[in-house]
Amino acid sequence: MIASRFIEINWGDKDETYLLWRFCGDWTGETYFNSMLQLWRLMDTKNHPLNLHIDMLESGKNPSNLATLIQAAIRKGDCNINRIIVISDDAFWKGTYEITCRFNKAVAALDVTFVESVEEAKHYQNQSEQLS
Repeated sequence: MIASRFIEINWGDKDETYLLWRFCGDWTGETYFNSMLQLWRLMDTKNHPLNLHIDMLESGKNPSNLATLIQAAIRKGDCNINRIIVISDDAFWKGTYEITCRFNKAVAALDVTFVESVEEAKHYQNQSEQLS
């Protein structure tokens, strides 16, 4: 497990077929950026596309520079991401994604699914593995 102060990154399963990026409590731009670097390093260890589960269920207050942080993540662009599954029961994240899609074609091209529970994310993960 690789952990930042309020952000954790783990392989989602023992076969390392997907990553879980979990946000807990109030996090900062610095912890986000550091975790993003760790996320990219883990992705670079695989030579095939991975799914990424972003768990925002326990996320606290967002940093004031959230839009800048999102843009930094998008700029990388060459990660092995197959599908992104965002786990959140807060409409804020889906709304933020939809607004970002209007201004950024790279984001709009990503396969992003929003779910409200970890169990639902695992369901989508299993579907994705069956299609591979």
